[in-house]
Amino acid sequence: MITYWEKRIGKINEEIYKDADKYVRDLRKLYEQEINNIDEKIYNHLSKLQEEAGGISLFDAKKLLNDKELDLFKMGLEGFIKKSQGNITPEIERELNIISRRVRISRLQAMEVEIKKTVAGLMSREEKGLFAHLGRTYERRYYKELYELQRITGYDSVRKISKEDLKIILNNPWTSDGREFSERIWERGDKLVNSLKDSLIRNIARGASPEESIKEIQKQFGVSKAAASRLVYTETAAISSKATQDSYKRIGVKKYEILATLDLKTSDICRSQDGKTYDIKDYRVGITAPPFHPNCRTDTIPFFDDNLERQLDKNVGRSARNPKTDKTEIVENINYENWYKKYVMGEKTSKSGYNKNNRTGQTNKVNKDKKELPKTLERFKEHQEKWENNVIRQELSENEIESVSKGIKKLVDSNEYAIRVDSSVLEKILDDGRFKNQFETNTSGGALNAEYRKKATKQLFGVGNKKLSASEREKYDYLGHKNFAEDRRDFSVGQYGNCVVHFDKNKLAGKVTYTIDDSLGFAINNMTVAGDAGNPSACGIRNDRLKDIANLFVNSKNSPNLSDFVEDTSIRYVELQYHGELNADDIKEVCFIEDEGAFVDDRVIKKLKDKGIKVFKMSGDWYEETTVEI
Repeated sequence: MITYWEKRIGKINEEIYKDADKYVRDLRKLYEQEINNIDEKIYNHLSKLQEEAGGISLFDAKKLLNDKELDLFKMGLEGFIKKSQGNITPEIERELNIISRRVRISRLQAMEVEIKKTVAGLMSREEKGLFAHLGRTYERRYYKELYELQRITGYDSVRKISKEDLKIILNNPWTSDGREFSERIWERGDKLVNSLKDSLIRNIARGASPEESIKEIQKQFGVSKAAASRLVYTETAAISSKATQDSYKRIGVKKYEILATLDLKTSDICRSQDGKTYDIKDYRVGITAPPFHPNCRTDTIPFFDDNLERQLDKNVGRSARNPKTDKTEIVENINYENWYKKYVMGEKTSKSGYNKNNRTGQTNKVNKDKKELPKTLERFKEHQEKWENNVIRQELSENEIESVSKGIKKLVDSNEYAIRVDSSVLEKILDDGRFKNQFETNTSGGALNAEYRKKATKQLFGVGNKKLSASEREKYDYLGHKNFAEDRRDFSVGQYGNCVVHFDKNKLAGKVTYTIDDSLGFAINNMTVAGDAGNPSACGIRNDRLKDIANLFVNSKNSPNLSDFVEDTSIRYVELQYHGELNADDIKEVCFIEDEGAFVDDRVIKKLKDKGIKVFKMSGDWYEETTVEI
């Protein structure tokens, strides 16, 4: 028979591990983002090497970068160092500073530095993210255990856990080797860098294709990703166990009992520990208390005599000991939320929020009047219809097409037309009055290959290459969340800039198209045609994924939200293409992300506000973000 405490602790644990599962999903997205970034950079280097030398060899890889390449390399490295100060280890920072002062860099060295930068940035974000997750876990477990215990012992005020308290708790190692979780993360990062460098050199030496090298990089990152997920669950179990210990001590519990999850997966050590009782003074995480091994699911419950256990279901929430009189009294059946407000917060509550501007403009169909259409959309309607007839209707039924159209429309309507820019260029955009595309700036946060992009433009929108000047070409970015913090966590777009810009949808009516995922690779392989954001359809989905994405919408009782859609389809983001002039006056709101290096300049703030643009500032690590309107 399941006891009262087994039920209560089971419920708390369910919440704890639901949060852990969510964090692991976010962590895997972060890994995928960085894998995509490094794949792109290494692929570009190897392709350039192959193009210039007619093949790939170690001899050619050791040739020096030309002046232009060296300048771009140094600019990127110096920007990374500046942005990462205090977030990467002193040893890595010192090593990168030395490299940045070199006057000669080979292509092989440049690729090795890209690996070093990517892994260092990834480990930094993993460390911060895990710290925030474990802090939340400790607080939730500690308070909820106290709540359950006080329902028996009597309600009393509880000192709120401070950030300093959490820092001390989380930095206190629990394993027998005395190492903190952050040390394990950075040690794994060092091993990953070394294995990536070794495999890169090995593949170059044997003349492997860029695709083969990229496949090996993905494999190495996959090993680290699995280890990172395992660490999350193990550390979650450890900090949860520590919170339980502290709550027992706070209330005065004398003994506790080991509670294992008994099934076919249960380890021998957990089976042997199940049901054992220990004195609270002997509580040692990893020895006499869980976790006893990686991915351990064992827990503890307070140990009371059988008579009290039998009374719990009837009396908890109705009577409790008054800590002042030491008498049992009838008390209110207070729920956890009200207990927290009254006994932790002292009934002082505050409302905080951010990004309250949830306006969603009405979307409109692409303007049918060719005289008003941007050059890139002049043939788009006919091009789209041809793709629908020749490809989509060969794969999907009319009902499936309708489900997809409605699902994508809901995604577009309930989210934001967004673009990432760097704070260093925001003032120039305001002064120029318009956004420039990558053909005008000759820069890109991703791959910058003019010929590939021109080929993609033709496939996506049905436009011939020769008729477009640089300024007439489309601009690329993404469909963003209304909530800036969710936007930052969910999408792999950080490399494009440290400011999130949201546009007024009404002002961009008829000028926005979309693709499900990054368009470049699939467009140059003739696998997709863009969809109209104002009148969504099954266009915008690559041809080999039409059926499974249609099934997602057809089988969903409620259309998935943007976060779930990105996760369920394993895409990086919903890409948006902006056509024609994209003006500063089209901006609705801007958010500066300080932890990504955004500089909040008073002069720029004034210029934004003078245009009636709302301005926000975000600070703090993942899951601890604070966003305020300036």
